Amino acid sequence: MPKTAPRKGFTLIEIMVVVGIIGLLTAVVAISLSRQRSTSRNARRTADLKNTQTVLDLYANENGDKYPTSTISNNAYSGDPSAFRANRPGGADGALGAYIPSLVPTYMRSLPVDPLYNPATEQYKGYLYWSNGTDYAFLAHGSPEGTWDSSHQFYDPVRYVGYGGSYPSWKVYSAGGVNR
Repeated sequence: MPKTAPRKGFTLIEIMVVVGIIGLLTAVVAISLSRQRSTSRNARRTADLKNTQTVLDLYANENGDKYPTSTISNNAYSGDPSAFRANRPGGADGALGAYIPSLVPTYMRSLPVDPLYNPATEQYKGYLYWSNGTDYAFLAHGSPEGTWDSSHQFYDPVRYVGYGGSYPSWKVYSAGGVNR
């Protein structure tokens, strides 16, 4: 019987199995990383809502229980996001971005902007504000990521389903701003 030379290298099957395992591990890591990014953006939205609510309450406390008034009519349809002053980059009163007047720079350094907001494509997604002076509503509209139900602390039943589809929104509000 002739002696066979010892094998040097790997067979094609062995290489394909290793490449397949590496591909599978890469896919699992990519999916996990995507979920972590989404969770991080939602945590920022939650912090922005809480911080803005605190600042609005501070403003009202120092201004005779009056909130900064938005320029939107009090009779605006509450389910229509165009009835709110949408966020834009910037922030000083009268400038692009002053969607909550009178807060910058006295109460906040700058107004928050949603982590994924893109003014070219997301006209009505992002942070929205409404106030008649007595009450307010501040929303993260159409931007929270994931599936949320009515048990979420900022759940907004006014906008969650409807208005041409499902727009998950989170909201903080004063007593009279609940239906805005």
